[in-house]
Amino acid sequence: KGTILHYDGNIWLAQDSVSTKVLHGVSAFDAEHVWAVGDSGTILFYDGTRWQTQDSGTTKNIYGVAAMAADEVCAVGDGHAYFYSDAGWKANEVKHFNGKGVAGTGVNHLWAVCGNRDVWSYNAGADPWEKHEKVAEKNLNGIAAAAVSDQSSHLWAVGDDGCIIFSDNGGSSW
Repeated sequence: KGTILHYDGNIWLAQDSVSTKVLHGVSAFDAEHVWAVGDSGTILFYDGTRWQTQDSGTTKNIYGVAAMAADEVCAVGDGHAYFYSDAGWKANEVKHFNGKGVAGTGVNHLWAVCGNRDVWSYNAGADPWEKHEKVAEKNLNGIAAAAVSDQSSHLWAVGDDGCIIFSDNGGSSW
């Protein structure tokens, strides 16, 4: 529990964790801006020297995190998406949402999977999270995004039984 490993180019080394909670996700913007998330609202931040806790404002489990910039981070978990800025973490309730993985090309353009066949997209606005139902044949557990030169977003989601789906148009079709 609370195990954090770092690869130095040759071997994996354990780092001092400030948590005993189960950790589920990790994302790095660079070597001095790394976040890990886990059970009971755990959010850890690595500044290039040491890990420290950050207040998530929740005791609910957080499963996925995506760092797009030093001050643009999104985490997802039980019923919420959490956004980080210089002011700290802010929770946004999302109905029927149990985020397991999140990816983005910026804090205003995010995608999440919830352990089922749906993909959620986020575009900043009044009701920003949109559910895209049954885009996969199997349950989806992880997602990755990449911005490409033509300003579109390429997305990959993975799930049960080796399922991999791909979108080259920001999730409009898979």
